[in-house]
Amino acid sequence: MEAAFGPGSPIFDQTTERLGRIFSQAGQTPPVAARFREWQRRRDNIHGQKSPRAPSTQELFIRQTYLALLARLTARRFVAPRRPISGAEEILEVINVDYFSRRGIGNFGEGD
Repeated sequence: MEAAFGPGSPIFDQTTERLGRIFSQAGQTPPVAARFREWQRRRDNIHGQKSPRAPSTQELFIRQTYLALLARLTARRFVAPRRPISGAEEILEVINVDYFSRRGIGNFGEGD
């Protein structure tokens, strides 16, 4: 799984680069900026000061966003393994966790 989706894999590189572009464009909008500040507070409460060798705060946020998306898409595959994703609307429902909530799977991805 790491070879297919981890750092250095084409999907990781392409997706995090695209997420970075999206964040650069939308990072100052109130909902995104609020979510980023909330994430920073939680990270600081858990980890304290970052190490000098750690990725930048923005890069880490993008990487964790990638992991959250990957986890949701993987979970969707386990919930309905024989049914392909039907389209963009279902992908959006998986991303915003409505897909899981409607199936009684609570506390999955809220706050990510």
